[in-house]
Amino acid sequence: MLVKEIMTTDIISVKMDSSAQAVADIIVQHQIHAVPIVNELFELQGIVAEGDFFYQHSGPATMASYLVGRLMKKKSAPGNANLSDVKVRDIMASPCISIGPTLTVEAAGRLLVEKNFNTLPVVNDSNTLIGIVTAHDILRALLSPVDQ
Repeated sequence: MLVKEIMTTDIISVKMDSSAQAVADIIVQHQIHAVPIVNELFELQGIVAEGDFFYQHSGPATMASYLVGRLMKKKSAPGNANLSDVKVRDIMASPCISIGPTLTVEAAGRLLVEKNFNTLPVVNDSNTLIGIVTAHDILRALLSPVDQ
């Protein structure tokens, strides 16, 4: 089975000049683990994952404080960096590891395990983002009965 058979093509992505708060809102609202970052041509530039909020520019407590603040219906918790002031280009992983649509599901699964990732962007030969595959997608595909 190939990645193109299981990837999600309805992708939520943002541009590099978007705010970290916009990405955090997307992650929370859509219950996803990562958001691909693209340019105007939809070429993959990087990725922002949940963990990037803990370890990058914004400091270790910002994401937790942000989530608590959102639960309390506030934009951000007091005393921490305002996520609206941080651009995703400052916290994204770039270059990021991506895969092609003709990679096998098994190979994509091995890559997720080796790199300790949960999400892999799928790009075509022009580095245009065409899909995304998650550990959940791969597990579901590997556990599905084979058509006879």
